Amino acid sequence: MASVTKVLYESHCNIEDSSMTILKGEFAMILIVSAPESLSLRELQERFQEAERSFGLFIFLKELEEIERVPRLSLGSPYMLSVLGSDKPGIVYRVTQALASCGINITDLNTKTLESGEVPVYVMILEIEVPPEVSPKMLNVELKRLEKELNIDITWKPINSIKL
Repeated sequence: MASVTKVLYESHCNIEDSSMTILKGEFAMILIVSAPESLSLRELQERFQEAERSFGLFIFLKELEEIERVPRLSLGSPYMLSVLGSDKPGIVYRVTQALASCGINITDLNTKTLESGEVPVYVMILEIEVPPEVSPKMLNVELKRLEKELNIDITWKPINSIKL
């Protein structure tokens, strides 16, 4: 992180949004960066060459279209949803499909497989926005159905949003 952010700092760039995590021992990050108009994408890519060589990084740069900055409007009430179960194909698909069918927006999703004894445990944490027309009772019925079908445990609770 320090080598990448050093290049950005020395290039007079500003990190506007970011997501960073470790996936199976590999560090991954996505950054939305604003740069001076005088700095070309090619020049910035060249400035990253030393960091790529020194740390074995793969850095991909893409220029984004300029978008009008509009405050994001909440589409509903925020909840944290946790899924635990034996690791098997289809958990992410079935849970996200069920949420989508209810009109629920997923704002963040993370998964991990934890080695615990003989059977790996699959963990999925989602942040979701539940629209006003979806009652907690209706969501609970759908989640209980999934628990039974997939032999998983699902818990969910409201989360407080940070208002700036």
